Amino acid sequence: LLHQNFTRDIHSGGVLSVMEQLLGTLPITALRYSNAQDAAAGIIANFEAWSAPVAASAPHAGKIFDRATNSEPLPGTIQSNIRYSQTPGAAVAAVGDTVYISDPDGAGIHRLNPTSQAIWLILADPVTPYQIVDILNFANPTVQKSDIQSDTMQFLKELAQAGLIVESTD
Repeated sequence: LLHQNFTRDIHSGGVLSVMEQLLGTLPITALRYSNAQDAAAGIIANFEAWSAPVAASAPHAGKIFDRATNSEPLPGTIQSNIRYSQTPGAAVAAVGDTVYISDPDGAGIHRLNPTSQAIWLILADPVTPYQIVDILNFANPTVQKSDIQSDTMQFLKELAQAGLIVESTD
């Protein structure tokens, strides 16, 4: 469910907050079935026997009813000598080992892999793309620096286009 925000006009930060609350507190099970009626009966039986309390509300759940807005993101061009940082107001949620971020305008939810999670954390403070590459290269000495640079620049471009990073004035 977190891979796609089907309600483009609803703020994705609110969707992310509610989903984080649900997925962080409720048991997650896989439903496999060959007959829809049998599946529905199984779900009903499971909920009738449910003893776990249900959270009254998720933090910031009211934000789900905010409308997504469309401010101008950075152009997709990333310059190596410019310092970038996280866009203020981006929502972050961790569900298990997976981290999701939502842009402040509420237009999208983005799933981060482990390397992109590291880059996102580095972007908490203003940093140049070359500094990010140097940090990742130090942490992963067996990976070619050119590969790290290429992947980092591509991810920064995606973040810029999604409105998740800003040029730093610091």
